[in-house]
Amino acid sequence: MFRTFLLLIIYLLVSLPAFTQSTLTGKVYDAKGKPLVGASVQILSLNKGDVSDIDGSFRIENLPKGKLSIKATSIGYKEQTKTITLKGKTTSINFKLKQDAVRHKEVVISAQKNTREIKEIRESPMAVSVIAGEKLRGSTSGIEDVLNKISGIKIRQSGGLGSKARVSIHGLEGKRVAIFINGFALNSPDGSFDINDLPIDVIDRIEVYKGIVPAEYGSDGLGGAINIVTREVDCDLVGFTYERGSYNREEIFAAVKKRFDDPGIQLGVAYLSSSSNNNYNMNLLDFDPYWPQGTPTTVRRNNDYYMSKMWVLQAVFTKLWFDEIEFEFAFYDNEKEYQAITFDSRYAYTHGSNFMPIFKLEKEDFFLEGLDFKSSFVSPVVKTHLVDTSRFIHQWNGEITPALGETSDGYLNNSENKYTEALHKLNLKYQLTENHRLNLNNQFRYSKFTPKDNYMIGILGYDPSGFPSKMTGNVTGLTYEYISSNKRFHNSLAVKFFHLNSKIYSSFGLSHSDTITVKKTPAKTSNELTYYGFSEGVSYEIIPDLRLKTSFEHAVRLPDTEELFGNGISINSSINLKPEESNNFNFGFLIDKLDFLGFTRFQFESNLFYMNTSNLIGLVFSNKDGRLAYVNLDKTLIKGVDAELKVDFTKNIYSYFNITYQSLRDNLEWIDDDKTTPNPTYDLRVPNIPWLYYNYGFELHGENWFGDNELTRLYVNGSYVHQFSFNWEVSNREDQIIKWRIPSYMSIDLGFQQSFLDNQLSIAAEVTNLLDDNIYNEYKLPLEGRMFTLKLRYNWFRDRTQGGAMGF
Repeated sequence: MFRTFLLLIIYLLVSLPAFTQSTLTGKVYDAKGKPLVGASVQILSLNKGDVSDIDGSFRIENLPKGKLSIKATSIGYKEQTKTITLKGKTTSINFKLKQDAVRHKEVVISAQKNTREIKEIRESPMAVSVIAGEKLRGSTSGIEDVLNKISGIKIRQSGGLGSKARVSIHGLEGKRVAIFINGFALNSPDGSFDINDLPIDVIDRIEVYKGIVPAEYGSDGLGGAINIVTREVDCDLVGFTYERGSYNREEIFAAVKKRFDDPGIQLGVAYLSSSSNNNYNMNLLDFDPYWPQGTPTTVRRNNDYYMSKMWVLQAVFTKLWFDEIEFEFAFYDNEKEYQAITFDSRYAYTHGSNFMPIFKLEKEDFFLEGLDFKSSFVSPVVKTHLVDTSRFIHQWNGEITPALGETSDGYLNNSENKYTEALHKLNLKYQLTENHRLNLNNQFRYSKFTPKDNYMIGILGYDPSGFPSKMTGNVTGLTYEYISSNKRFHNSLAVKFFHLNSKIYSSFGLSHSDTITVKKTPAKTSNELTYYGFSEGVSYEIIPDLRLKTSFEHAVRLPDTEELFGNGISINSSINLKPEESNNFNFGFLIDKLDFLGFTRFQFESNLFYMNTSNLIGLVFSNKDGRLAYVNLDKTLIKGVDAELKVDFTKNIYSYFNITYQSLRDNLEWIDDDKTTPNPTYDLRVPNIPWLYYNYGFELHGENWFGDNELTRLYVNGSYVHQFSFNWEVSNREDQIIKWRIPSYMSIDLGFQQSFLDNQLSIAAEVTNLLDDNIYNEYKLPLEGRMFTLKLRYNWFRDRTQGGAMGF
């Protein structure tokens, strides 16, 4: 890697003296004369180029005099090469590209725009990785599988499909990582809807921000964000995918869309479902070597069934005063059995539903030229149920012992909790001049939580549903951006305003004698908080195709509904929670060159990061009443580096490798304010977070190998995670420390895709964890072994510009 980087620097330094002030400009069109967005224009002998803008224009500066060959390429079109002689001044040349019969049918609808957007995002001051959806379409991977292969990010699951998963970006995880769908926060207060519930085939691209998050998202995430952009296909469409895998895993996705040109109306309906028995074997000795006598070594997960279903109805109007008016209604429900490890659970499960009406407005030149307006309103109504009424539990050795439920909170539960939310997002983007633009974003959130559990009324002495808690939150961000005319320099300055107002009913309290009492009329407490955040980022292309990035951010995350309200039963409300804060610094560089050192494309990116966090929110047991509660706990210092190399050896052979090292240390030196009690975990590595991991992959792909207009893809992916501990390593007993450690593992996946019927039908097969390695990551909970998956995908659309039906 170092040798390659050194050769790059030598090459660029040797090449610099040859340049003078000649400039090449022009435009790229399709065969009908329409501008192509995101077309690549390259000077073959110099490895210099540009990507066409929204009007198809490009500009390449600092070129030598003489004869040069220029190649124009665009996804879905045949390349074109022209020769021109430069004479030390500005010269113009235009290209007109013809459609490629194979590739046009796969991605031509939005590929040019998507290519341009990805290029702009990658060259922004933010440390960001972008995955194009066209590379994922038809594969058996879920979104979480894709994210797990990105440098600086790791997702840890507690089980199979539908199990809880925690996303970590540069070590900050869980709720500290904001997740968006099309720029709007994932709307599931209870966490029931998972990003893996979205089928991979609807993804246009995935953006992973490893630090500063664009202000237009209205984010209050502390450790970065993930934005999943779904496809917008402006044509008639019929799509269907069916996936079947080990442990009776089944996933179905179907969509139909119809466009009516004259009135400017688009109607769509989609259905998706996922289910799995998750009944894989577990080795109990790997989890804990000290089981009671008679406990079997290997057991099977028999209470881990998962099912989710979603229906989506959509209507879009494009010929009214607004450029786009969209109504969408989503209905979602799921069921998940509770699988314990320490005993043989059989009865406990959760189920829930979510109804989400969505209303969106968009308009360019909103009363002012250059002012773009976007408004979104979402009002989810979420109902969650925990059913846990067993009065005994089965031990793994066959014994039956008395208990109050299987979920280990010490209560019988039959809850019917309800979350009601209203979220509004307003975004105004104003292009002041060619180089200057402003972005104002406001996101308002109202949440109401109403707990109910008939089993608990007798215990608590009151009906918890009669005392709902409420919260309003507001995040306002203003961003100023400057982009130089030659696009080499990009500056982004943002300020954010955070406001939280909560009204919480606390159901537990203390009497004057300090003995526990339950308040039959819970006390109402109000809490209002105001915080500020800011960020500054700079991106600069110091020499062609080598870009430096640096950024600093004071980030803030407001407490969410679960942390503030608790659940009304086993988790107390937390009326005095403060927002989490972090000072984040990032420095990185990006190299992206075509036709370099004999490679079709060479990309290398690396980031150094530093984060100093405070007021981190954690769930702990209360010393006063023995119940759980969220409190402000930790200070953590995070330092690390990630690096990623991607190489297209030829147009058919691609490979990648990335590695991440991150040091998370407890930065709380003293437990008390008087600094008399030292913190025993000070400067120790934070547990249950991987600190060293890497990913790699190799892919062979091509067209027309097994038939005309067909696509073929063979790939192998590998992932390694070094051992880490799920507990603070403060014990004097080495055997105890070893027991806490989660062992290193290597997972290798092998896959194949092939299309048929003019690329309308495709079949994919994949083997995950090919070597059947034992994988443990979240608190040493076991994951599946080797799995097999088969996926069938059929897609048809009618391209109005061509007047025919096509697959994609």
